[in-house]
Amino acid sequence: MHALPAKPDLGQLRKHAKDLARENAVALSEAQFRLARDFGFPSWPRLVAYVRRVVDHGPDLHARDDLWHSTPEGWAEACGQPEAQALLRRLGRSGWRRFRR
Repeated sequence: MHALPAKPDLGQLRKHAKDLARENAVALSEAQFRLARDFGFPSWPRLVAYVRRVVDHGPDLHARDDLWHSTPEGWAEACGQPEAQALLRRLGRSGWRRFRR
């Protein structure tokens, strides 16, 4: 598994996926899936969403992202928005797992 750079570039990832598709004679969607899995994401759309969040909110999102995968309380604290904190308290742990998908 590889780590994304601190400032990932969606254009470069798309180009890399196209190159993989050509090199391995597979469909682009398969190459995108493999690339996402190589970076530790369950799918290409999840990888794209993550990169867009990093681009929109800066590289410090990497540090806060660990909280996203840990607990609803940790994520609510990291986002710093009272509405999100209240929502996550109402969701509870089982709702948190569904919310993260």
